[in-house]
Amino acid sequence: MNSRSGFRRVAARAILALAGAAPMASAAEAAAIKIYSPKIEQGEIEVEYQGYRTFDSDSAKDNEQVHKIGLGYSITDWWAVEVKGSWKRDPGGSTDFDATEFETRFEFVE
Repeated sequence: MNSRSGFRRVAARAILALAGAAPMASAAEAAAIKIYSPKIEQGEIEVEYQGYRTFDSDSAKDNEQVHKIGLGYSITDWWAVEVKGSWKRDPGGSTDFDATEFETRFEFVE
C-alpha cells in the first residue's frame, strides 16, 4: 500500500463517520443530498444549476423559489472544488441572495 492510497482510505473513513453523525434538519435538506460519480479528472470544469418553485392553491405557499448556481474545477486527479451562490424568494416576497456554499470532493480509491 502506498502512502497516497493509505491517506485516501483514512480520509474516507473519517468523512463517512462525520457524515453519519450529522443529523438532518428537514426533509428538504435530505432531498438536497447528491451522490457523485467517484471519478475525478484533472482539469475538468463544471457548471451546475439547481432550482425549484412551489405551486400551491394557497397563495401564502405559492411561488416560493430557490436558485443555486455553481462553478467547479478539478484541481488534481483526486480533488475537485466547487463554489455556489444561492438566491431565495419567499411567497409574495422578492428574490434575495441567500448564501455562498463551498464544496470539495475527493476520490479516495481508484
